[in-house]
Amino acid sequence: GYDDCESALNGQPGQDKTIWFKHSVSPSTVVTINANEVNQSVVTFSNFDINNGRDESLGGAGGMKIQGNTSVTVFNSIIRGNTGDYGGGISIYGENAKLTLNSSEISQNTAITAGAGISCILSATVIIQLESNIFANASGDIGGGLYVSSDCEVSIISSDILSNQTTNFGGGIYADGGSSISITGDLAEPVFISTNKSNTN
Repeated sequence: GYDDCESALNGQPGQDKTIWFKHSVSPSTVVTINANEVNQSVVTFSNFDINNGRDESLGGAGGMKIQGNTSVTVFNSIIRGNTGDYGGGISIYGENAKLTLNSSEISQNTAITAGAGISCILSATVIIQLESNIFANASGDIGGGLYVSSDCEVSIISSDILSNQTTNFGGGIYADGGSSISITGDLAEPVFISTNKSNTN
């Protein structure tokens, strides 16, 4: 988000985040990236507030849906108050799809089935770093903060997964199907995964 075109050309983000949302009269995913080109598509979102997306259909995503041959970076942004089936905040899938969260917040999103914060499936890659936070998301079934499945790879670096909840398994993180999760922190910039709740385990 930038205050004007000159600021955008000079790479100077505005004081306030640019709000990107869906009107309630026509609910759907706020941002959809479907990159089908041979060459990788590189997309960067900086200083955005993405909210009010809603797609409760089977496999639907709320805030952002990412698929195809693409590398997406979300920097200094908020994805909040969205609702989806798989991925209330963000849904990413496919072996050539990569998401990097830098200094961003995924909060107060809802999933009907899985991954209220982020749903990652089918060999996609997610990197959560630079004090990003996934908190206060709620899933109706599994994976309140993160749903990681089907060979998806997730790295959590000096970031937090806090106060997410789910009706069944994995209040903070639910992982299955050959997926992998790497967690890296230190005394100066630790990783906190706490105060997450599930009714089952």
